[in-house]
Amino acid sequence: MISEDFEKLLDLYLKGRLSAKQKAQLEKLLDDFQAKGGEPYEFTGRDADHLWKRIDAGTTVKKSRTWPWIPMAAAIIIACTAALFALFWNLETPQLSNKIILSDGTLVWLRDGATLKYSGSFSNINREVTLTGEALFEVARDPEHPFVINCGRYVASVLGTSFNIKATDSAVELTVLTGKVKITSATTDQSVVVGSREHVVFSESKGIVTKEDPGTEQIESVVANTQYDMHFEDTRMDEIVRRVEGKFDVKIELTNEGLFNCMISADFTDQSLPVTLTMISEALGVDYTIDGEDVTIRGAGCPR
Repeated sequence: MISEDFEKLLDLYLKGRLSAKQKAQLEKLLDDFQAKGGEPYEFTGRDADHLWKRIDAGTTVKKSRTWPWIPMAAAIIIACTAALFALFWNLETPQLSNKIILSDGTLVWLRDGATLKYSGSFSNINREVTLTGEALFEVARDPEHPFVINCGRYVASVLGTSFNIKATDSAVELTVLTGKVKITSATTDQSVVVGSREHVVFSESKGIVTKEDPGTEQIESVVANTQYDMHFEDTRMDEIVRRVEGKFDVKIELTNEGLFNCMISADFTDQSLPVTLTMISEALGVDYTIDGEDVTIRGAGCPR
């Protein structure tokens, strides 16, 4: 039978959920096997039909290359299933995110195993936290009060931006989506400023290891399993309300049922709750109020 773990791995590939590193590892394993002329795996017609359906279902997924093993998938479900099993469990599969909304409006999506610490004095004025592991930040903009992240031997300082940061003992990896982030070594005072849509690996001992455009795949990887993407095209207001409520942990009341019929095309990605609501109010000519976790929107509705 088809290895359940290979099936999971293939499913992640077809959904575009593998990182560039993961794809490279999988490509190498399969290409190496093909080059060695490995013996094909013996499986039933039912297994083959099931696999082909899975492949056909993923033909609309954007891929960077067309592998010669896809047309011969039956021959590539290989006898060395154990190698695929090990590969699947060793890959850095997309991780679940734990969302934290700080008192200044900053959103933090902690990756599995990451922790965020801050003192009781954290406020709109004193915006300093300590990160262990990896997280995606949507920092509320405040030019007067920089947001500071202590991560091991490095310190990140930002005003208002969105970025993914991953710190280890030896280096810090940063992917900036919007704005700018300054990374400084706490021991050598070396620093690097990373701009929008730049990816950097920074090390005390080696300086800037890489600095490049992260590309679509890297961007998709760092925002996976978060509610970062808030781009809408001709979307009904009821769907927008659902998404905004889920992202900011609020309850939205529309005083006019007709507002649910309104359609909006807008990009609220990387915007705070007040800015998002302001954009909605300007688009529909309505008013809103925020009372803690309760939001009320008032105005004329739209025809069906």
